[in-house]
Amino acid sequence: MRREEEALQQQTEHQVFYVDDGDVEQSFPVFSMLSCRCTTGRHQNVDLCFCCSLVIVSSSKPSAHKSGACSPTKQPTATKPSTQAKSDTKSPAATSTPVKPAEPSPPTDLKPSGPPNKPSYHSRLGLARVLMRKGGDDVNEAHKLYQEVISMAPSVHDAYIELADSLIKTDPMKAVDTYSKYPFQEPLTFDDAYIHGEIVRLLMKNEKYEDPRLGVSMISLGKVMGLTVLEKYVDTLDKAFKYSKLLMQIYAGVHGKSVDDPDLQQFFKFKCWV
Repeated sequence: MRREEEALQQQTEHQVFYVDDGDVEQSFPVFSMLSCRCTTGRHQNVDLCFCCSLVIVSSSKPSAHKSGACSPTKQPTATKPSTQAKSDTKSPAATSTPVKPAEPSPPTDLKPSGPPNKPSYHSRLGLARVLMRKGGDDVNEAHKLYQEVISMAPSVHDAYIELADSLIKTDPMKAVDTYSKYPFQEPLTFDDAYIHGEIVRLLMKNEKYEDPRLGVSMISLGKVMGLTVLEKYVDTLDKAFKYSKLLMQIYAGVHGKSVDDPDLQQFFKFKCWV
């Protein structure tokens, strides 16, 4: 043990160690072997640590050297950089949220600019449907709206169909008048055929066989849907035994031929219409 201390003393007698005493670095030669007081957390006076072979001057600051924290094989450094002053950390200032200026309220006396919107039948048709569902006194107002739609858009089937449908129970002939106002154009469509079919159905149901609109609507319905949809109406007229001329006109009109056509004359004779 004594040999180790002598060897260590000879090794450290010629070394100069720099220690930090406040903000000034000082060097001290090693003259004697002293015991290490690392376990106290502070080196008193001038001591030599066997662990790191450093000469430590007593200071008001606590020692950073802890017992067993350093490696015994660590070599001492020739110089030790000076302690740098801690830079003051400035906390970022709270950014203030800009206050949004209050928007001025729009003036109440604004006048409309530009041309007014064109009258549209869509809104009137939609309102008429709502009033019809409500019923009661609103039905009359709905009828007025349907009439406006018809005058604004004469080719809209829905206005005629819905208006006439609301009149069928109370005044079926007025419903026929409503259907008859539709401006039919060639070629006929299925919507046109529906209106013609309703005219025929209402006239036949109310036994208005001599109404001039009956033959025209039956011909138009037969052109679109065929003669099969007319069979029950033809049978009803045939049983009356006085509408043979009307039946010949209907058959000739559906086929697009004249009543005097030879082929049709053979058929008319077979039906005893001639």
